[in-house]
Amino acid sequence: MRTSFNHLAEGVAAAIEAATGLALMIAPAVVARLLLGTDLSGAGPAVGRVAGCALVALGIACWPGRDQAGMLISAARAMLTYNALVACYLGFLGIGGKLVSADEQAALDRIDSALS
Repeated sequence: MRTSFNHLAEGVAAAIEAATGLALMIAPAVVARLLLGTDLSGAGPAVGRVAGCALVALGIACWPGRDQAGMLISAARAMLTYNALVACYLGFLGIGGKLVSADEQAALDRIDSALS
């Protein structure tokens, strides 16, 4: 049986995951410096932003629901959020060559060739 403390703890954990994800999406270099004590190089900022999208989706998936029936809807909502955020970000990177550094473009080219 779920207690109100468990419900609160799940909500706080989900909020922390989502907040960390948003921070990674906005400023991956700052988050890496705070959490890992090192700078990002090469494709690190792009990977950090994709990881931020994953953490936001995880926060949505873990958000406490009212009943068991809503679990599938929550999981579907989280997957939709992740896919939409990553697709938008990768599209943003790929639209303009000026938005993508040479290292990020090389990493995206490697991912594209691996998926092809």
